Amino acid sequence: MNEEKQREAVEEIVGSLSPKPKEVYYEAAHGIFDKMTMNRFVTPYLLRELFTPLEMEMVLAMPATGEELAEKFGMETEKTKEMLNRLVSLGRIISSRRPPFTYSPHMNAIAFRDSIGVGLNANKMDWMPHIKAIRLMCLWVKMEYDERLAKAVKHEMRVIPKYESVKNVPGVMFCENMKEIVESAVRERQFVAARCVCRSYASYMAEGRDNPNHCNCLQEHGSEDGHCFSISRQAEYFATQRGAYCPDEEAAWKLFEEAECSTAIYTTPNTRDTTFICSCCADCCGLSEYEKQGFEVRKPSRFRPKVRQERCVGCKMCEKRCAYEAIQVVDGKAVVAGGKCLGCGNCVVTCKTKALKMEIVQPPEWVPDMPYVEGWYLPES
Repeated sequence: MNEEKQREAVEEIVGSLSPKPKEVYYEAAHGIFDKMTMNRFVTPYLLRELFTPLEMEMVLAMPATGEELAEKFGMETEKTKEMLNRLVSLGRIISSRRPPFTYSPHMNAIAFRDSIGVGLNANKMDWMPHIKAIRLMCLWVKMEYDERLAKAVKHEMRVIPKYESVKNVPGVMFCENMKEIVESAVRERQFVAARCVCRSYASYMAEGRDNPNHCNCLQEHGSEDGHCFSISRQAEYFATQRGAYCPDEEAAWKLFEEAECSTAIYTTPNTRDTTFICSCCADCCGLSEYEKQGFEVRKPSRFRPKVRQERCVGCKMCEKRCAYEAIQVVDGKAVVAGGKCLGCGNCVVTCKTKALKMEIVQPPEWVPDMPYVEGWYLPES
């Protein structure tokens, strides 16, 4: 999107480009947030909606502890920490999980967008008073295809197959076994469930209201029955810093079973160090929007469905459940287009005749054995 189009879009959202944002917002836009987006004209207007001038100055002084920021700005330590912790709760900055708590700005565009949504949902806030920020955020993260960016984000995320589709397949690793992942996280009390922020963004943008059932992929009926899961250290962070919902064992399994039955696609960072799992769809999901532009953000799982032709009755259930048109019924039999398939298993779990069976088509090395580190940086020019 060129600058003139950005200018027109921003004016439509905020009503007028005058007065311009204060200089501190431009300083942050050209410093901390410059590499996050190509839509740089939008940045200072977005930041003005999210931070007061003092808060923005503090963000520019980060990373820093509350004590360091209080001293730098001549404020009482407790009042400074109260302000900072409020920004953390709202998803506008992040903090370390253990003392001494260090506060930092987001360095990842999609994580910043999602964190804002998580903060609003976790605090059970109405998004409409913040609708300018929401609309600007959606404009800010919107990307047209660019080779540099496409290279930077390629296979940043990975698909995990539905457990029911691979439970009898030998060689399934822990990081791709949803039942074992959930069991372990629940047992360790490191399991957090959140509503899909993509669905929330889509709902408010399209309807101007909170509608958990905005799309038909996965029904969500309240603030405490979401199907995007955080585990391990990220769950600990969301629970302690955001007051996120930690379901008990019974509730956790109910959420898992609902996700298994849905057409949602499990998406996680492309590493064996699994920290969160989104239940994505082809309608509201931010990743799907990038993929429609040609970005290969999600790496397929190691699995692909194999068709046992003698069992296939051509019912087309698999065709209806595939979000990527990767399986079609031709001459009464299902045919898989391997190049389109992400190996999500949605077609397998509801095949009544068991004509579809998952098989491993990639070695274990397909999933990198490395710590999860947030990516999505815009590459250097």
